[in-house]
Amino acid sequence: MKQALRWAAAELQLLTLLNRPAGSCAEELLAAEKAYASAGSADELAQASLAIAEATLSTRGPGTRFEEALNKAREAAASDLQLEARMLQVQARAALARQRPDQALEFATRMLEIQGNLPQPELRIVATGIVSISQRQAGNFTEAIAAAQQVQQVASETEKARAEAIGWLLSASAWLSSLPSANKPRSLILMDTALREREGIKEAPAELAEAAAKECLQASRKLGCNALHAAALDRLVESMLRQGRAEEVRCICEEEAFSARKDRSRSEAGALAALVSAMQPAHDAECRDIMQVLGRLRTLGREGEAAQIQVSLLAAKSVAESADAAEPPAGSLDAAASHAQRALVLARRHGDFGAEAEALRLLTGLHRRMGLEPPRSELHTEILSELRSAVRDAEKTSEIAPVQRVLRSLRENGKEVESFLSPADLTEVLEPLKSWMPEELAPAMLLAGQNSEGQGSATKDPQLVMVEIGHKPMYSSVGAGGIQYGPRYRQVRGYRPPGSAQPERGKPAVVAVLRTSSAAEEWEARSWDWTPPLVDAAAHSSFLFAQ
Repeated sequence: MKQALRWAAAELQLLTLLNRPAGSCAEELLAAEKAYASAGSADELAQASLAIAEATLSTRGPGTRFEEALNKAREAAASDLQLEARMLQVQARAALARQRPDQALEFATRMLEIQGNLPQPELRIVATGIVSISQRQAGNFTEAIAAAQQVQQVASETEKARAEAIGWLLSASAWLSSLPSANKPRSLILMDTALREREGIKEAPAELAEAAAKECLQASRKLGCNALHAAALDRLVESMLRQGRAEEVRCICEEEAFSARKDRSRSEAGALAALVSAMQPAHDAECRDIMQVLGRLRTLGREGEAAQIQVSLLAAKSVAESADAAEPPAGSLDAAASHAQRALVLARRHGDFGAEAEALRLLTGLHRRMGLEPPRSELHTEILSELRSAVRDAEKTSEIAPVQRVLRSLRENGKEVESFLSPADLTEVLEPLKSWMPEELAPAMLLAGQNSEGQGSATKDPQLVMVEIGHKPMYSSVGAGGIQYGPRYRQVRGYRPPGSAQPERGKPAVVAVLRTSSAAEEWEARSWDWTPPLVDAAAHSSFLFAQ
C-alpha cells in the first residue's frame, strides 16, 4: 500500500470513529453482525446493515462482498437523513480506496448539503475531512489544505478537540503530499529547501507540515488518543526527514517511546513504529534495532500488534533489498518472507484489508523470487474465482469484455492479478481464451511465461533449475549425495549439478527438493515430512557432490 493510501485510510478511520470508541475492524464486523441478528425494528436493521457494509469495506476492501453488503444496507435503509449521510460517507470511503477522488468529492459534497438540515456539527467535520483527502488524492493541494483548515475552524468553534487535532493531521498530510516524491537518497532531499531559500521563500511545505504535525502531537497527548498520536508522529518523521533532520527526529521518537514506557502508556507502540520509520535499515546496527523494536512491540497488546504490522512490513522490505546486494546475507529472502508472513497474520487478525493486501503483495513477490508458489490466502482464492467466472462468461459470448471488466475492477480494488497470482495460475485460468485473447489484454506475467517456454532445455551454460515431483517418487527415484530421502515441510530452492556430472542410475542430484505450498497441509497430515536435519545433511552432501 502506497504511503498516500495508508495515510488516507488512517485518517478516514479517525474521522469515522469521531464519536465512537476505537476497536479493530474485525471486532467491528463481529459486533455489526450480532446487532443485525438481534435487530427488532426496521431502523435497527438498517443501522446494523450499514455497519456491516462499513466494516466489510475495512476488512475485505471495496470488492464484491462490500457491494453485496452495501446493496443490503440500501434495501434496509429508510428515508432517514442520518442514514443517508452515513451511506454517502461509506461510499466516499470506497471511492477513495479505489482511487476515484472525483467520485469521493461528489459524495462528500452531497453530505455537506444534507448537513444543512441536521444540527450535529460532526457530519460537516467528516464531510470536509473527506473533501481534503479527495482533493489531496486528486493533486489539488491548495484546496486540500484549505479544507483541512476548515476542519480545524469548525472543530474549534464547536469545541471538538479531537476533530481539531485531526484537522492539524490533515494539514500535515496535505503539505507533505504537495512535495515531490521522496523516492530518492536522503542526501538529496534538502535540494527543494535550498532552492526555496534562494528564492526568498521562508517556510517550505515540509516545515509547515512539521508545525502541523507537532500541533496534532501535542493535542493527541492531552486527548490520550493512541491512534492519533501514532499518526502525528508518522507525519512528523516524514516532514523532518524531508528536511534532512534524521538524527533529530530519531531522538524525538526515542524520547516519546521512553516517556510512554515510563508512564505505562500504550502510545509507546506508535512511537516505536515511528522510530523505525526514521531509521536507515541498510545499516546492520539499525537492522538489529528493528529486531529489538519488534520484540518490545510483542509485549504491548493490541496497539503493539497494530504497530507490528507496519514495522514488520518495513523490516521485510529492507531485508529483501539487502538480498539484491553483491554479497547478500545468507537467508535474507527467508528472513524477509518471515517478516512479511508475520505482518500478514496480524493484519488478518485485525481485519485490516489494506495491510493484508500489502503483506500478501510483498510475500507473493518474495515467493516468486525464491521459485515458490504464491502463499495461500482468501484473497488469492477470491481473485481466481472472479477471474474464472469472467472467463466462463467470455467463452459463452465469445467476447473479451467480461475479462476486461474483471481485470479493471480487481485493479481498482487493490487486487491486481500480477501481484497475487503466479504465471501458472494465470495460464490455467486463461487457457480457454489463449488462442484468441489479444496480447495487450494478457497480464504481463502470462506473456513473460509464454516467452520463456522451452528455454529450460537449452544446452548452454549450466543454470539453476527447479526439480519438482510427487511424494511417491521422492522415496525411490531421487537421491541427494547418495542419500535417498522424503519431502520436508520447509520450501527451499533446488539445483542440478553443472555439466555432465550426473549421479548413477539416472537419479538427478539436487540440493533440496520442493513441495508445492498448496500441498503442505496434506503432507503434514499424512506424515510425509521427514526430519529436517536429515534433509539438510543430504542437501549439503549433494551440493558438495555437484561442485
